Amino acid sequence: APSPEVDALHGDGTPDAAFGNGGQVTTDFLGLEDDAFSVLIQPDGKIIAVGSANDPATFYDFAAVRYLSTGNIDMTFGMAGKVHTDFGDQNFDRARSSALQPDGRIVAAGFAISQNGGVQNFAVARYNSNGALDTGFGTAGITQIDFGNCCQGATKVLLQPNGKIITVGGSNGESSEDDFLLARLTPTGALDPTFGAGGKVRTSFGDLNGGANGAVFQSDGKIVAVGFQATGLKFFADFALARYLDVEGLPLPTPTPTGTPTTTPTVTP
Repeated sequence: APSPEVDALHGDGTPDAAFGNGGQVTTDFLGLEDDAFSVLIQPDGKIIAVGSANDPATFYDFAAVRYLSTGNIDMTFGMAGKVHTDFGDQNFDRARSSALQPDGRIVAAGFAISQNGGVQNFAVARYNSNGALDTGFGTAGITQIDFGNCCQGATKVLLQPNGKIITVGGSNGESSEDDFLLARLTPTGALDPTFGAGGKVRTSFGDLNGGANGAVFQSDGKIVAVGFQATGLKFFADFALARYLDVEGLPLPTPTPTGTPTTTPTVTP
């Protein structure tokens, strides 16, 4: 079964023999299917891989592993270097994106599917720097976001300078409700009512299916989301982009140091 894998390369593309085994590391959780989707590099050089792990008791869970810069598992993280988080009800839970807060806490976002497959929501978890769930976030460290139709999942998580969290994704189906979906959470994991409608934004490109696969902040705080959309009688998808205003995402202005001239003096020859 596949397992979360990390591969380190030199600048010329050759494997870094000082990392793991010839530049590679493979980590198994419980002998079943494990899959990493996102990677983070801490300021101290440690590496966090985030994805999902198959647990016979709880089906698929959010999962993360932290490695030292050498590729060895960091035993101070979670349980012997590993973390897995169940969203309940024998869910199929999978983290697709992650982000590192300035204070070292880790935010992971993806989806949670109920046991009978009838409900799939955005799912978000936040961990302290030691891998323990942050109990000050959502309900005991986790939260779900329901957009009202069957099947939604987050594919990207963004962190704003003010600590708020933006999740971006779409629906997994083929209906007029399969749109770009965005939601913003406060630092405590609650939906932010100042964003969109009750914390959520839905953007439709047409009458068939689509969704956002990625997003980024512009320097002016606007959010650009990218993905796909199929419309009308065209069943093959096209690139789709949408941009959103968000004044709360604006970076703080950089003050001009006292005594520093704001203009270059003109020198007369």
